[in-house]
Amino acid sequence: MFHDSNYWLIGRRIIEWEQAGKERAVYGEALINRLSADLTKDLVAVFHAKISKMRLIYRIYPPEKIARHCRANCHLKKPDTVGRIQRTCKSWNGKLLMTSPEIFEALSLAFPLSWSHYVRLISVDTEDIRRFYEAEALRGGWSVRQIDRQISTLFYERTLLSKQRRLRIGDQWFRVDLVFFHRVLHCLVIMT
Repeated sequence: MFHDSNYWLIGRRIIEWEQAGKERAVYGEALINRLSADLTKDLVAVFHAKISKMRLIYRIYPPEKIARHCRANCHLKKPDTVGRIQRTCKSWNGKLLMTSPEIFEALSLAFPLSWSHYVRLISVDTEDIRRFYEAEALRGGWSVRQIDRQISTLFYERTLLSKQRRLRIGDQWFRVDLVFFHRVLHCLVIMT
């Protein structure tokens, strides 16, 4: 489960209240440094880099995406909590109370992987590719090290390429038998 859901909620606070919904803070405001100092007082030790990642995760996974994900996956919860979560997701307008128990249940559905998994996933620029890695990590029970290796060795691209039956080079068509990732050259090697 996403580490306490608090990280997403802190990212939400930064974007919605501290930055007034804007992409970036006002120049010279030193927002991250100020928030890090404030949170360090309150939460013992929250680091500068972690706060930046919280903000980025909120940008990548806004409330609308979380509500969609919750509606699609609330059947995974116990029947007595499904109705509560469904009502929360239907009425989600980004203004839910940060202490609402329903928001934590909804976030646990939206973020089934660990915080470290999501920190690695935010480095993937394309949403479709990020969703692919997230689904594969859930399906395969990948550790953070495994997801890191799969992203680094272009697993998505290799999977996509291996589904193609034929490859055209110049005027000739070839059947692809094997696809490898060359670690030194950082490219795909195709065997026919």
